[in-house]
Amino acid sequence: MLRKDDGDHGLLSQIPHFDKVVHFGLFFVWAALGQISLFSRATWGRLWVVGGVFLLALAGGSEWLQRYVEGRQADFADFIVDVLGGVAGAYLTKYWKINQ
Repeated sequence: MLRKDDGDHGLLSQIPHFDKVVHFGLFFVWAALGQISLFSRATWGRLWVVGGVFLLALAGGSEWLQRYVEGRQADFADFIVDVLGGVAGAYLTKYWKINQ
């Protein structure tokens, strides 16, 4: 998400672990949008299974593919933060939709 070798020394790049906040936020938004778009089209049980598989594949795949990009590296902590952001986004959106 944020390259360490791009020479950018702005305020955000100086915040420790800011890249983890970005990872969490992106997956939070993606999961929330997925929940909103599929809310009335599937049962919640199936939606959670399909969404969970997709979330794991997207988080794991994006980290795995970074091994092949110059200047990037796979990071297991990024994978964990991606999954946590996705679960939080999906759960909070479900809670919000139910309580509308």
